[in-house]
Amino acid sequence: MEDAGGALEAARDAYRRHDWAGARERFTAARAAGELAAADLDALADAAWWLGDVDEASAVLEAACRRHLDEGRPGPAAMAAMGIAVNHFLRGDGVLGSGWVGRAQRLLRDQPEGPEHGYALFLELEGGLAGGDAAAVAGAAARVRDLGRRYADPNLVAGGDLFEGRALVRQGRMAEGMALLDEAMLAVLSGQLRPEWAGNIYCHLMAAFHELADVRRAAEWTEATGRWLAGLPAAVLFTGICRVHRSQVLQLKGAWAQAEREATLVCQDLAELHVAAVAEGHYQLGELRRLRGELAGAEDAYRQAHRLGRDPQPGLALLRLAQGRAATASASIRAALAAVSADRLARARLCAAQVEIALAAGEPEVAGRACEELQQTASTYGSSGLEAAALQARGAVLGGGGRPEAALPTLRAACRRWQELDAPMRPPGSGCCWQRPTGRWATATPPCGSWTRPRRCSGVSVRARTRPGPPPPCTGARPCPRA
Repeated sequence: MEDAGGALEAARDAYRRHDWAGARERFTAARAAGELAAADLDALADAAWWLGDVDEASAVLEAACRRHLDEGRPGPAAMAAMGIAVNHFLRGDGVLGSGWVGRAQRLLRDQPEGPEHGYALFLELEGGLAGGDAAAVAGAAARVRDLGRRYADPNLVAGGDLFEGRALVRQGRMAEGMALLDEAMLAVLSGQLRPEWAGNIYCHLMAAFHELADVRRAAEWTEATGRWLAGLPAAVLFTGICRVHRSQVLQLKGAWAQAEREATLVCQDLAELHVAAVAEGHYQLGELRRLRGELAGAEDAYRQAHRLGRDPQPGLALLRLAQGRAATASASIRAALAAVSADRLARARLCAAQVEIALAAGEPEVAGRACEELQQTASTYGSSGLEAAALQARGAVLGGGGRPEAALPTLRAACRRWQELDAPMRPPGSGCCWQRPTGRWATATPPCGSWTRPRRCSGVSVRARTRPGPPPPCTGARPCPRA
């Protein structure tokens, strides 16, 4: 029978090898025989987290926090508190999460500056990006990167690059932003980051390219994340987040049955772990059911997504259109656009839907304005999906205005663009032809004979927030005392 000392050494070895199940089993056995050191409690909590047992992870982190404080280490105690905060945020409990953030900040308040201060600032970046203040996020992210360089912490350097890059992209500063995202990507590929921080960056890159409607890069990073996950013994949270993005990519490629399976697994596997990912999974189910004409099922899925904090637009407005309620759909999409007046990328998705809805509702001027905004956004960001969507919206507006001779080449160009992106489904309006010069449309085979529909581009979030468009990207990275 293995003694306590042997179990402890075996636990530490398993942890170093990322054998989370073996590490948890052996740390638990050693703990039953006697008290664990604070660093071993940190490792036990980490192993439980990777296995998806957030309750155990948080309970053990509380014990680690107390032990660090008893032994006069407020910095590591603050890191444990931040880990507990993130676990609460993942489950949608912002009150408890904020309480633990406050405790971490109090523990660090009178301490000399160190890497722990960088991790505390990093937590603020998540909420800042969700709140839409891109300039503030860019400045704070640069500070995180500086702290990482000062204290030789590659996790903080990569995290700073990541968030500054995402903030600059949001501002339309594409060259600068993409260069920083490339730096974060290289940090992941270098193997120097802790696995949770590598997973964090993978998640953000998937979310960033979905947000940009960069179809090809979104698919590539989803595949890359899947390969990374395949090399880990267990990664419940990151596997679920990757499934959200895989479902979106499969939807674009027309593999609806596979997309639905992935979304269903997200809703099952992360139900007690990550509320926002589950909300996005339900939204995906709503989209897929709506596309198949299962309108009652789509309604239920959108309702579930909304209950969990995910605004169900633009899908719900398009569902109302499919139900023959064009006026309701028009009012719904207008309200959604009013709620995101400053977020150009979120508005782009809504504008694409508004073109389709407004044309069906007999509002050609509204459709024209939505198309113009979408074209401007596509010009600013230059992403493949936005450019194709803008071409298609322009073709729809021309056709709806009784100009089929101008619309046809534009729709053909849009169709070719979607085909180049390997997205053989039908975006809003692409499967339409003109019945009469008044602009009424009837569904038919698109001009180049393919069905396309790439529109969804979203991520998942540490906190569930009710806002149109996708929730802000989710990270599973947690401040770690062993960083």
